[in-house]
Amino acid sequence: MNSEVMMQNSGLMYTGSVSAGDGHSEVPPEERTQVSLYVATQQKVDQDEKALAARWVADELAPKNGEGLFLDAGTSCQAVWEKTLQRIEDTNHAANLCVVTNSLLVVKDWIDHLMRIPALQGTTLEIAGEIPDVPHMAFYGEALRKALESKYLRLSAVYIGASGIEFDAGAGILLGYHAGEPERHCKEYMFQCPCKGQRVILATPGKIGNPGGRVLDILSIEPLDKAPIYLVTAEPRPADIEDQKRFAAAEAVLTGDAMRKRLLKLGLQFYWIIVDRKNATVKKRIPCPPEGELALAKG
Repeated sequence: MNSEVMMQNSGLMYTGSVSAGDGHSEVPPEERTQVSLYVATQQKVDQDEKALAARWVADELAPKNGEGLFLDAGTSCQAVWEKTLQRIEDTNHAANLCVVTNSLLVVKDWIDHLMRIPALQGTTLEIAGEIPDVPHMAFYGEALRKALESKYLRLSAVYIGASGIEFDAGAGILLGYHAGEPERHCKEYMFQCPCKGQRVILATPGKIGNPGGRVLDILSIEPLDKAPIYLVTAEPRPADIEDQKRFAAAEAVLTGDAMRKRLLKLGLQFYWIIVDRKNATVKKRIPCPPEGELALAKG
């Protein structure tokens, strides 16, 4: 049984053929897409925390059959994709997902799993972007904007990676990035594109309160799509006192009056989901504005 692999990038299409065999064959390791040294290092950082957040997202915000997804570059978004693939394999239900990504890691996983997960055969994948970022195995550029704005694309979820995130009562919700202006523009596109479901920002505990030197204020992006935003992170380790202090400080700002008023004015719902380290369930759910308040304001 053969399946056609289509990967689109800036209007260019690569078409190849892969054998699905009996649905249980593995791609030989030497034939799998290789990753950069930087990415290989990043994949080993905070593995447990990334897996916990990804598991909660895949379980609680699982895409339905046929839905459209966008996956940002980075190892946290890759972890969500891997959990999604695992869920498709475990349930053996045809996914028929429409996936758009600027991540070669997502493409790699898709190719590596396509042969052995029959339910994945109906999924399509498009690579968006024309400016390569080799160390991060990512693409940026105008082609990504055009893909996200396409009238033929209807996204149910947008998964976004971050170098860090900080809640600032005066400056807003600061999202860190590291690849310069091309990545900043692409992050803005991810918050501007129409989305009928939710946006999910993924961050490990050490990134809370540590956005880095390059930041953008999510709440200042214009136009800003009003789909709910979820920040999903594992809870800090019990021994990480500094992380716990940053979490407490971040919660105080997020639930403060200034942030609440700004989000109400924008008509935007924000949720911070802190995932339990023991079982990947919700340890703490922090909404801003408080649950139901935004609906009352709109009414």
